[in-house]
Amino acid sequence: MSSSPANSRAVRVVLVYEPDPMSEPYSFDVMLDNAGRIADATTVYGVCGDYPAVLKSDGVIDFGPAMDAASRYYRTDLRAQAMTPGTQIVVRDAENQPWIYRVESVTPR
Repeated sequence: MSSSPANSRAVRVVLVYEPDPMSEPYSFDVMLDNAGRIADATTVYGVCGDYPAVLKSDGVIDFGPAMDAASRYYRTDLRAQAMTPGTQIVVRDAENQPWIYRVESVTPR
């Protein structure tokens, strides 16, 4: 269910890899609903380190055609979770290996 713009807020969400918080973080600019979840199923743009990352409505992260096929598409539960600091987010690579990230910050933009 999509929230109306009046009930949404624009934020930047930063995710860090739990075992190594100093590794390349994910950063996405999103609209959150009153429950703190991504407000709608529109495509979300972000980055992971120096790589552009597009979060699609189905939870797929697409790193674009510059990446080789084995590294281009990841899956995540980011859209299903409330974006509050400390929330764990699972990112699965092309081999379905889970990588556990944590919401580091949620800042207004």
